Amino acid sequence: GVGEGRDWKATLYKPALTPLYKPYSLSVPDQRVVPSTVGSGLGVAGFQMMTVGDPLVHDALPFAAETDLSGLREQMHEVCRAFGNSPEMSLRAPFTRERMEDRFLYTDERGGTRGVNFVNYAEGSTDNEGIPANSILQFSGIGMTEMLCGVSHLPRTRILANGHVYMPTVSRDAASTSWRARSIGIGYASDGSFERISKEADASGILVTPNHLFYAHGGLMFSYGYPPDPLGGTLYDPKTIIATKDAPHKTSANYRIAGERLEFFADRKDPVKRIGANGEMVLGSAPSEAKTVDPETVKRAMGLGIPLDAKTMLNADGFAIGANDAFLLNDMRLRTLRERNIVRDDLEELHADAREHMEAAERGRAERRWSLARAHQVFATCIENRVYRPLRGVTEDLVQAVVVLLLLNIPFAFAMERLVFGFTSIYKQLLGFCAFFVATFLVLFFTHPAFLLASAPIIIFLAFVIILLSVITAAIMMGKIKQEIRAMQGLASTVHGIESD
Repeated sequence: GVGEGRDWKATLYKPALTPLYKPYSLSVPDQRVVPSTVGSGLGVAGFQMMTVGDPLVHDALPFAAETDLSGLREQMHEVCRAFGNSPEMSLRAPFTRERMEDRFLYTDERGGTRGVNFVNYAEGSTDNEGIPANSILQFSGIGMTEMLCGVSHLPRTRILANGHVYMPTVSRDAASTSWRARSIGIGYASDGSFERISKEADASGILVTPNHLFYAHGGLMFSYGYPPDPLGGTLYDPKTIIATKDAPHKTSANYRIAGERLEFFADRKDPVKRIGANGEMVLGSAPSEAKTVDPETVKRAMGLGIPLDAKTMLNADGFAIGANDAFLLNDMRLRTLRERNIVRDDLEELHADAREHMEAAERGRAERRWSLARAHQVFATCIENRVYRPLRGVTEDLVQAVVVLLLLNIPFAFAMERLVFGFTSIYKQLLGFCAFFVATFLVLFFTHPAFLLASAPIIIFLAFVIILLSVITAAIMMGKIKQEIRAMQGLASTVHGIESD
């Protein structure tokens, strides 16, 4: 309401008096911090002026041209007079002075130095190597997002020779009240190239215990595939694993250092596979020329991984890779079932629809119609996700069935030894039993689809052994309990006890 009715060439935009100004329609589709935030953080009232509709072509960028603000003299007099005559502004401070985060300063306490500090891991190991050189700390707290392309408002400081940092005037409220707070150490080689980064667990929050930097491989990837299942669930266990071992890394880190894009780093160069919580996947699957499903076909369909190289990851098309991986994985499993005369018509029909979308995507890419190709890839991913769930259920049912068959193989092998050989020697009986059991197991191994569909066939045999040992242990325990009960009743060695059995 200041200056209403005045014939001013420039009017004051009242929302700009708040510390955080969100020019969604004037600047970029994000939030930027205005200069008045610095003053308000120190307890000094401040405000910013800008012309409504200004295209902000020089927003956040310095330039040498002189600016004539003489036309705002009368408006500024009116604003200052209004502030000075406001009782509320005179009686109480408009802002609460924030406390400084002292953990970014190092102090001597009880003979030691306290504060955020960093230590290097040895390359490829979790043993401490020493104080990191050529390294910085980047801190991100609440509201400290990247505002404009090429411009960062995140506080940074150098890691000193003693491993500590000195970064005053960081607000404790911004640093300590947000679960998104990250204290990320970044190390560089002597030529200035990226070399090390903080272990993810150490970078969460502000820790005064050593924050470990490890020699990292990886970088930014714009997309890890389209997430076809927005609800997620237990079916998708989010993880990034070593492709050759299907095992997690000893040391790794997931960060959002620049905006919302995810960066992944690990201590090994091995290609990786990634599965998201909402069904997105990047496996690096490759087609096979084999006419039948053999172990090599299964290996290629399960994924060879994506090279953990910064340039490769930056240029990877996650949507295309994810669609291709889902298609090849389901195709391998359906072919395996089809070769064993197990056919699911509903899944075959959906898979055929996905194949048409994959072919249409290839035509779109060949014609450089990128949006059309992307649309077909998303369609293929969503359709294959509908195939993946029930197909995985079929695989799990087959695995459970083959474990039951292995358990039934025990009495079968015993009966066959009695019928075919009928040895009188206990040693020959055991040899005959083992021979029939192994022969039956090999037949199942080469004919039952569960061993081809399982990511680790040895797990099926281990499940059988665990169940068998559990049953034997339970039988022994029940026998002992029964014997103890009979002994307590005085029936262990009496005629009555024998008759009662």
